[in-house]
Amino acid sequence: MEKNVPLLSTGEFAKLCGVTKETLFHYDEIGLLRPEVRKENGYRYYTPAQSFVCDIIVFLKKCGSSLSEIKEHFVSMDPEKFVATLKMKQERFGEELARLAQRQRLLQNVIERVESAPSLETNKPSIEYVEEQYLLAVPLDYSRGGEEIAWAEASQRLMENLKTFSSMQLSFDVGAIVTRENLARKEMEEADYCYSELSAPVASEYSFLKPASHYATMIHKGPYEDLPRSGERLVDFIKQSGRRITGNAYVIDLFTYFMTEKEEDVVMRIAIQID
Repeated sequence: MEKNVPLLSTGEFAKLCGVTKETLFHYDEIGLLRPEVRKENGYRYYTPAQSFVCDIIVFLKKCGSSLSEIKEHFVSMDPEKFVATLKMKQERFGEELARLAQRQRLLQNVIERVESAPSLETNKPSIEYVEEQYLLAVPLDYSRGGEEIAWAEASQRLMENLKTFSSMQLSFDVGAIVTRENLARKEMEEADYCYSELSAPVASEYSFLKPASHYATMIHKGPYEDLPRSGERLVDFIKQSGRRITGNAYVIDLFTYFMTEKEEDVVMRIAIQID
C-alpha cells in the first residue's frame, strides 16, 4: 500500500459505500471484500479506492447476482464471462418487466371495470357490434355432482391453464358461456363453460373464439339467482327486434360478491350473439 493513503474505519467506509458495518464484516468473512489494513487490536481499515469494489458488489447484487457469483467474478476477472453474465441478467429483467407490465394492465382493467360498474344503465337491452375475442373456455361437468363441484373443478383447470398464458390474460374475471342450444330452450340456469379472456389466440385444447358479430347485451344487477330471468328477457328482446340468435351467450361479472356484501349490488354483463 502506498504511503500517505488515507485509511477509513469500518464505520466511515460503510457510510461512504452506503452499506452497514455488518455487511462489511460479512464480506470480509467470506473473502469478498477484505480491509486493506487489519491492526493488531482487530480494527479494520479500508482505502477510498476500495469503495469502487464495494460499488460493483452492490450493483451486481441489485442485478440479482449471488455473493458467490460476485466472488467468482473477482477471482477470474474474465471480461467475456462478466459481459455474458450481465446480458443474462438483462434478459431476466426484460422478462420481469414484461410480467410487471402485464400485471399493471390487469390491475388497470379491474379498476376501470369496478369504477364504471355502478354507473352503468341496468336491465336495458341493446344491440352492439363486438370484435372477435380470444378465450380459454373449460367445459362444466355436472355428472360428478352439483353446480358448485362443477364450477370448482372447471375453474381450477382454467386457472392452471391460464398460468401458461398469463402474459396474454386480460382480466382476473371468470365468465360463463351458455350454448345456443340451451338458449333456444331458455335454459340459462346452468352454464356450459367457464372462461377467461386473452389478448391473442393460443394453442390449447381449451382455446375458444368468441366471433366478431352483433350481440344483444344487457347489464344485469342483482342476485345471481335472478340472472336466468334477465337472460329470458334478453332473448325475448331479440325476438321482438326481429333478430335471430346465432351463437352463444357470454356472462361476465363486472362487480362481484367479492366487492360487495349486498347481492343486489352484483353487476353482470350478458351478451348473446345474433345475426
